[in-house]
Amino acid sequence: MKKISLSLAILFLLVRTFVLRSAEAAETARWRGVPLGTLGGRIERIIEKDGEGLFLLSEKGLSFISLKEKRSSSSVPVLLRDPVTDLLFEKGAVWAATEEGIRISSDGGRSWKEGIPLKDVQALLKQGDRLLAGTGDGLRLVDPRSLQVKRVSGDIGRGPIRMLRSHPQGAVAVGRNKVYLLEPDSWASRVIFEAPFDEEEEVLLDESDEASPQMPIRALEIFGDTIYLATDNGFYKSAPGLNGWRHYPSDGIPISDIRSLALIPSDNADPIPCLGGAPGVFCHIDGEWLSEREGLSGSVQTLLVTSHGDLLAAGESLFRLQGANKTVLSSLAGRSVPALCEFRAYARYQDEFSNEPSISEAQAMAIRYADMDRSKIEAWKRQARLKALLPDISVGVDRVNTERYHWDTGASPDNLLKGEHYHDWDVSVSWDLADLVFSSDQTAIDSRSKLMVELREDILDQVTRLFFERRRLQIEGLACQYPNEGEQMAVAMRVDELTALIDAYTGGDFSRRIRNVSKTNKGG
Repeated sequence: MKKISLSLAILFLLVRTFVLRSAEAAETARWRGVPLGTLGGRIERIIEKDGEGLFLLSEKGLSFISLKEKRSSSSVPVLLRDPVTDLLFEKGAVWAATEEGIRISSDGGRSWKEGIPLKDVQALLKQGDRLLAGTGDGLRLVDPRSLQVKRVSGDIGRGPIRMLRSHPQGAVAVGRNKVYLLEPDSWASRVIFEAPFDEEEEVLLDESDEASPQMPIRALEIFGDTIYLATDNGFYKSAPGLNGWRHYPSDGIPISDIRSLALIPSDNADPIPCLGGAPGVFCHIDGEWLSEREGLSGSVQTLLVTSHGDLLAAGESLFRLQGANKTVLSSLAGRSVPALCEFRAYARYQDEFSNEPSISEAQAMAIRYADMDRSKIEAWKRQARLKALLPDISVGVDRVNTERYHWDTGASPDNLLKGEHYHDWDVSVSWDLADLVFSSDQTAIDSRSKLMVELREDILDQVTRLFFERRRLQIEGLACQYPNEGEQMAVAMRVDELTALIDAYTGGDFSRRIRNVSKTNKGG
């Protein structure tokens, strides 16, 4: 009995030690996850509202998180189901930019009405008594009272405008490869930055190349009268009076994977710029780009410094770095770059993954598991047309109520006899040859086909994104030397997490294929 009690005591101490160490690790982790409950879709942007809460702009729509109320992990309401690209708060109303136009809510997002029917609205900014709307077809001026829309003249009014920011000298607009400064009174614009861009070589990216957006200007933020830019060619800071630009070396960061930019106020005159992207978060301190990703998982699509001084990072999940100024300085100052990387051309890594399915094979696995192969739609259409070759067959019988009388033809020919009732039988065969051209079932098939295509695109988009995020981490693991096992373990765990997510879309075929090929190679 004493041995059992002693064993239980030792087991209790071990469990207690493990729990305490886990809790201590959670407390010391710099990035903390923010529960989002059942909210789905990748978060594209975060916008703070007067320190009261956060609007989350995701693929699935618009949501809101209160910073004042305690909530459960499943209490994130979805305010608008349409994808929203930007928000503007104007006299108690919320203006939302969507692909179908600007929608307006006067009750904090609980209900919405159609505002301005502009197509592909990507950015909003209030400038004086006018509203600026950046669209895929140029910049527009909007009168908030009459809702009248006017195209801004010049080059800025014709090309796509993706970002709008307020500046002491006017409004700053980001186009395809140019940054414009817009004067507030005349609405005249001039180019203040231009990134190299060859329009003749521009091609639409396929869904498997998520790592390289079409626009060479990745992110822009303004601190005071200074503009900070993240581009394909590196990181830039504007000179005083917007007379030139200073280029920051981008050694140590994969600049082509950067998605967002945030500026953390510091005790110095200049803020601390932080870049977010597929590899995590990098902040510029003492002339070096240093990684800050302990506790952070997944790619970072957007960054935000809140009014409370916290740094938020979001993508598939939402994370918070509390007291970003002190945390970043204390955790990064004096540290070297956590990983020394020597990258080669992407094609030279292909042999390292010869035992793994390609992206096209992974997509085929997902489509097959979801039973959404396009051949099913083609089979439905073919069968609907062949249906016209088969006739409609009908068989009928009818009983005539009149009675039949006849003279007896036997021994008593003078007798009138009552016979059987009449019965009519008929068989008919018919064809509707018009169905060979267009079947009446075609409309239903087209509706089902449209739904299937949308679901198929969602699945392919998710599998493609997971596949290449996993591949990026795998290449990083091959090319980089980590200073400690913690960094290396975080990357390895993220690769396993992404593998599990791909398996969920493929019914386990992805990992099964890797195991089978590995066994075959070992056997050979």
